[in-house]
Amino acid sequence: MRRTALPLVALLALTGVARAQPAPTPPATPGPPEPASLWGIHPALPVGTVEPALGAALATYRVPATRFPIHLGPARRSREFVAREARFPSPVRERWGEVTGVYYAPARLAPGQRVPAAVVVHHLGGSIEPERYLAQHLAQNGVAAFAIALPNYGERQEPGTRQGFLQEKDPVGSFTGFRQAALDVIRAGDFLRALPEVDPERVGAVGVSLGAIVTALARGVDERLGRTVLVIGGADFERLLRDSPEAKGLLDRAGGLVRPQDLAAVLRPVDPVTFAARVPTDDVLMLNARRDEIIPESCTLALWEALGRPRLRWFNCGHYGIVLHLPAVMTETLDHLRGN
Repeated sequence: MRRTALPLVALLALTGVARAQPAPTPPATPGPPEPASLWGIHPALPVGTVEPALGAALATYRVPATRFPIHLGPARRSREFVAREARFPSPVRERWGEVTGVYYAPARLAPGQRVPAAVVVHHLGGSIEPERYLAQHLAQNGVAAFAIALPNYGERQEPGTRQGFLQEKDPVGSFTGFRQAALDVIRAGDFLRALPEVDPERVGAVGVSLGAIVTALARGVDERLGRTVLVIGGADFERLLRDSPEAKGLLDRAGGLVRPQDLAAVLRPVDPVTFAARVPTDDVLMLNARRDEIIPESCTLALWEALGRPRLRWFNCGHYGIVLHLPAVMTETLDHLRGN
C-alpha cells in the first residue's frame, strides 16, 4: 500500500507558515581529506543533438567531461527506506562549489535489483523538508530519490547572505544563478547513475515551484534525464518577472544593469521555454494550481505549449493551496516516475 501522509511540519514549511531559519552552520575544523565513497561520471555537456538555432544558448551549459568524487554519509535505516547524506562537487566551482542533499533508497532490494530514480528539487521558501518527505515517499515505494539543496540553500548557504540564489542585490546574478542550479541538477542525475541499485536509464526529476522551473530547464539541457514531474511551475521569464508578486521589483532593479532591448538575450539561456522542444512530450507530467497567485496561468501555459502539450492536471486551489492536494500530487508523481 502506498503511504502518502505528510507530517504537519512539511505542510507548514511548504505554505510558508514555518519561516524560522536555522543559524548558519559554522565551518568544520579542517582535517585529513575524506576518501570518496564512489565516483561519478559527468559527460561533456550538452549531451544530445544540438540544434543550430539553440547552439549559442546551449553553449552556456558547456562543461568538460569529468570524473567526480561522491561522499556518502552513514546510513540511517528505517523499515521502508535508507537515508544517507550525500555531497559532490558542483560543475561550477567559483561559488557554492559543493552540491549537498539527502539520498533515499528503498530498504528492501533483491541482490542485483535496479530501480528507477529521481532528483527532487525544492521550492523557493526557507525549508526543503517537504521535498525530503516526497523523496522518502518515492523511496518507500520503490523509486530511489535524491533531495538536492540548490545553490545557497541548506548547508550551502553562505553566512551573512539571504537564503537562495535569487539575490535581491544582484538581479542579473539571480538570472545566471539558474545556470548553476540546472547544472547541479544534471550532475545530481549523474550521482544517481553511479549508484549500483539505480537503473541508469531510468533517472528522472521532480521539481516544485522554483524547483519546477529549474527542473524544466535542466531537462531541456540534458536529454539523458527521463520522466519529469513539474509541480506548480511555469516559464516565460519576461512575463513571470512582470506578473508574479514573488518577482516584483526584480525586473525594475535589473533595469539599471540591463538595457530593455538586451533583457530577452539575458533571459533566453535560463528560460525553460528555450529548450523545451528538446524534451519528449510523453516524459512530462505537469501538476498546477488553477488559481495560482505566484505562477501566472499564462506562464504555466507557455511552458505547456513549448513542451508539446504534455499531460497537465489542474487542481482547484492557489499556489500554496497545493498542500491540500499533496496525497494526489505524491501518488501521480510516483506513478509517472514508475511509468504507469
